[in-house]
Amino acid sequence: MKDKLKIDIFKTELLYIITSLIFVIVHNLNIDDRYSLWIIPMIIIIFSHIYTIKKNNLDINKKAYIFLIPILLILFSIVIVNLDFSNYTVFIILPILVSIFYFSLTNPNYKLSIRGLKWFFKLVPGEAITDLSYIKLPSKSNSDNASNIAKGCIIGIPIAVIILVLLTSADHYFAVFIEKIFNNLEKVLNIDFLIYDVAYPFMMIFALLFITGLNIIRHKDDKLKDIKISDINKVMASTILIIINFIFVLFLISQLSKMTTNFLNLPNEYTYAGYAREGFFQLLLVTSINFGIIVYFIYNTNIIKEEKSIKNMLLLLILFSVILMFDSYYRMILYISAYGFTILRLQVMLFLAMEFIIFMILVKKIISNIKGNESLIFTIIILTTYILNLYLCTDNFINFIR
Repeated sequence: MKDKLKIDIFKTELLYIITSLIFVIVHNLNIDDRYSLWIIPMIIIIFSHIYTIKKNNLDINKKAYIFLIPILLILFSIVIVNLDFSNYTVFIILPILVSIFYFSLTNPNYKLSIRGLKWFFKLVPGEAITDLSYIKLPSKSNSDNASNIAKGCIIGIPIAVIILVLLTSADHYFAVFIEKIFNNLEKVLNIDFLIYDVAYPFMMIFALLFITGLNIIRHKDDKLKDIKISDINKVMASTILIIINFIFVLFLISQLSKMTTNFLNLPNEYTYAGYAREGFFQLLLVTSINFGIIVYFIYNTNIIKEEKSIKNMLLLLILFSVILMFDSYYRMILYISAYGFTILRLQVMLFLAMEFIIFMILVKKIISNIKGNESLIFTIIILTTYILNLYLCTDNFINFIR
């Protein structure tokens, strides 16, 4: 494995040591937690890896640098729009987006897809002990011993701490003895500060940098698994789509009756406010289910190329989905006109707009039967919607448009 990693390990770890020390200094400057715990560590990790990648001429796809724009927009939204740590989506999406950037930059086989998203786990330090074995010192006299001592400390100290905790909890006399040792040391050194504000942050950020950096290089030649094309029976597929479309026909008939003369003679005591509130999020979920069905038939089967009737039924399903989206949009407009804008209602409007654009792309693909992967287009649309959500769906913007 080591000969497969064509990088200068010593220079790399020296860079990571320097950036880890910078992090420790910033960590102790008593600044806003959003900077010290999130923005600065992310910037350190991102640009340290970029430097390592460029230094070793591994940035084979320079177009991938475009991902830095959404990465930085999402990262700085934490401060610009005053997000707090309760907005957990940022802390999920950003690491995944960073992993997409690294693999797009270094791996010629990487493609944006659902399978590509799973590559995030390739950066996870699943082989931490193995990865840390790459740490080395300059090749001078006694460097082997010094390197082995360093590795032994990295492995031995955590084990010793675990044993020490177990022994002190098992024997009170021994616990008092250890406590006395630490009390004496504390008189000379500020142990708490050295452990919790220096050693711990340094080791955490260095280990994270070193392990993720090695994993980026380690997987630079990996290949995505081929999409498994399902050989779905055309009769079964037709049956599924006929049943689903029939349900939508019934639903649309009922909506037409409810909104006009009630020709179905059903109890109808709706107000506009009641109509606006009823079943809105269920309709969004239904359109999402439809999207999943349509994407499966387009990208996981060849049936729409072989059966025109299947293609037409998928187009019909998209039509029903768009009608549901406009129904949801109309309900939300009524709701907003009655009760005003809120963050959630604005988020829903953005989501509906995103869904509509994606469905139109799918319509074009089905009709024109163009070969290709629209993952990049979908990614741009989803990221744009998400960034607009971060910057617009805030109390300040809601107060502005009111």
